[in-house]
Amino acid sequence: MRYIYILVFLTLFSVSLESDELIIGLDNALLIEAENVKELCLGGSGLDNLPPSFCDFTNLIYLNMAQNELTALPECCINFKEIKELNLSANYLSDISAIKGMSSLEILDLSMNDSLSAGQLDNLIGLKQLTQLDLSYLNLNSIPQSIYLLKNLKELILTGNNITQKDLDNLKQINRNLHIII
Repeated sequence: MRYIYILVFLTLFSVSLESDELIIGLDNALLIEAENVKELCLGGSGLDNLPPSFCDFTNLIYLNMAQNELTALPECCINFKEIKELNLSANYLSDISAIKGMSSLEILDLSMNDSLSAGQLDNLIGLKQLTQLDLSYLNLNSIPQSIYLLKNLKELILTGNNITQKDLDNLKQINRNLHIII
């Protein structure tokens, strides 16, 4: 009889680990089959790198890695084809080249990554689904060319940068539906 209770407990436990709920923390995510993890919050975890097992979460739709110590987006993120929302704010990012594979991305927050060069923002060019982009506090002096090519962009946050009014006007002429927050 005791074995039946254990079996029932394990069955219930395994079912609860297959939910599509927001998973908080990498340790919790690693308890679940990677293909079942859709939403993952690693914000404020003090991460400066990610283990190889992180690359298995290819079905993510939402990922929050804000307020960590990451300097580069892991190269395996190029395989995160389903992701729609990504928060990378308040890290030390200088390399986001893996972002170019995230073709379903709609919302991206890169704010407060003052190590991120305007040249790295060229990796955004292929993100045709992107509608919201936060580039606040990146020490930008001009709008990178890649931003002009984001035709579906509806909201662009540029607070805390040194963008000229002329650049803002040029961008508004190209994308009249764009709401710019400065």
